[in-house]
Formats: sequence, C-alpha cells, structure tokens
Amino acid sequence: MMVQQKLSCSAIVFDLDDVLVDVTHSCRLAVKKTSEFFLGRILGQEEIQDAMQSCCSTHFDAADLIIKNQGGSFRKDVIVKKFQEFYLGRNLKGLMYNEQLLVKPELLKNLKKHKLAVIAGRPKQHALEILQKFNVARHFREILGSEDIPEPQPNPAGIYAAMLKLKSQGKTAAVGCCLASLKASQEAHVPFIGIIPPSANKKNYREMLKREGAAYVLESVNELREIV
Repeated sequence: MMVQQKLSCSAIVFDLDDVLVDVTHSCRLAVKKTSEFFLGRILGQEEIQDAMQSCCSTHFDAADLIIKNQGGSFRKDVIVKKFQEFYLGRNLKGLMYNEQLLVKPELLKNLKKHKLAVIAGRPKQHALEILQKFNVARHFREILGSEDIPEPQPNPAGIYAAMLKLKSQGKTAAVGCCLASLKASQEAHVPFIGIIPPSANKKNYREMLKREGAAYVLESVNELREIV
C-alpha cells in the first residue's frame, strides 16, 4: 500500500464489527436469519450488505430496516428477541461463537503510544466477551457498548463519548467500515479511516468510502500501522 502522508493522532477510536472482529457468520448472519424469519423468504447478500452499510447503529436496527423496507411491520422488541435467539443461542451454540479476530495483537501492541477505544453497536458485555476471548481487551483503555452511547451512529455521540473518556479532544482518528460511522466522524470533525469489510466487494467499497470522504481506505485494519 502506497501512502504519501501519515496521519498524526494521539488517540484512535475503533468500531468493533468487521473492523476488529469478522461478523460475517455471526451478526450479519443473525440479521439475515431474523429478517428472513419475519419476511418469510430468503434474502440475497446484497440486501443485507446495503442495510448494514447504511445502518451501522445496531444490528437490531439493520434487521428492522430490512423488514420495514420489504413491507413488514413488527414491534422492535419482537425483532430484538428473535435476533438474540439466533445470535446468543443456547449452550454456547449461538452465532456469536462464529466470530473471528481480524486485528493482529501485534498491531495493538505497536499502537501502545496511542490511546485506544472501542465503540460497539452491541451491549458492552457482549463486546467485552469477544475481545477477552481473543485476549485483546487489555489493549483498549475504553470499551463502550450500546448502553454507553446516547444516540447511535451516524450521530457522533459515540465518538464524543470515547474522546471524553480518553481525554483526547484533539488529534483523534476514527476507524470504521460503514457509511454511518463515516458520517459520525465527519460530524465529530475527526479523520475517518475506512476498513473494507471481509464480505464486501473490495473495489466497489473502496470507491464508495473514498467518494464519501474517507481520509484513508484500507483492506485490513492491520494496515493501520503504515499510516499512523
């Protein structure tokens, strides 16, 4: 990867899903299964990708959006319950146990001079569990879950909350993979580093993120050390 200029920042705020952790066969699949359950038909991957790309607040919201766009009308709490059945499961057999680590621990060690935080569109306990599972939670000074963020992305509340916790109002960068997180970073006036999700079309996704104003677009979060 050729980069002309490095980004100067003292703090980095990461999205969790498809940035640090591959959720292709967990959250994304749970969104798909939940939406299909209520709509009564099989959905294509592009329909799921479009919703996840534009709706980076919570996975419940993504499922709700897909169902509404397809003419369905169900209470949000009912959708959330069904999603959790697929995602959490029983006896450690839920889809969440399919998640795989994307970030190399060595990268996080090399970023030790930076203040690192995670903002997740899922409950904090779920985010903490998955990061602890892969023994990388200790590298982050702050881990914020959905209950810690008053308004979901594209509202910049999550970024502001992380910056406040890190005491890093200046020189902060945001790392994410969807339009909602990009818009949140723009509202917060911090540079956005876009990561192409593992399941996305790399060329199309790169073009989309650059067109929407990402400062950098990387194929993997592990390329981050080359620009900060």
